[in-house]
Amino acid sequence: MTLKEQKIKILSLIEELNPESELLTNDPDISSKINAVINQVQNELSRIKKIPAKYKYDTTKNKTLLLTDIPDNYQLNKLSTIKYKIEGDYEIIFDDDVEEEVIIYYYKYPKSIDVIIDGETEEIQKENSQKIDEEYEFEIANDLLETLPYGVAADLLKNDMISNYGRYYYERYNEMKQMIDSRTSSGIIVVEGGLDL
Repeated sequence: MTLKEQKIKILSLIEELNPESELLTNDPDISSKINAVINQVQNELSRIKKIPAKYKYDTTKNKTLLLTDIPDNYQLNKLSTIKYKIEGDYEIIFDDDVEEEVIIYYYKYPKSIDVIIDGETEEIQKENSQKIDEEYEFEIANDLLETLPYGVAADLLKNDMISNYGRYYYERYNEMKQMIDSRTSSGIIVVEGGLDL
């Protein structure tokens, strides 16, 4: 799903969609902060149902890997070797006899959405917004994509004291988060050569 498709969902939900506008809405406050809010909510959801990733590291060049060098690293899962130790929260140190490419399986944060800068002219904002909206593809799972609009709507409308829609969307968002299945797979067992009972 693209960012544009997700924005159409969100703006329709909060009744702020204008399909004729290049920013998809006539509300400058919403258009200036929607990307930042989507980033925040998708990061929160990606910690509930994690995004698996892998990173290849050549231990013949260096025996120490900083965790910050792993792209968008949120949390380590496992490594393809057992010959290592983790120093503090910052680095993996491989044993001297590890002479191979190690595969690091980890969970990552979703790639960040660019934020429109307030100081840009309206013309540049529209141009940048259209490009970002059409090029950005979400990495989070489909059930998270269905939950995300309610979290974004809650945040965008949290200061709307008159209608109280922000509270409604916040409650709905929390209900939907409770229904998220955090498993990334159900697991598979393979038995080779049969069983001798």
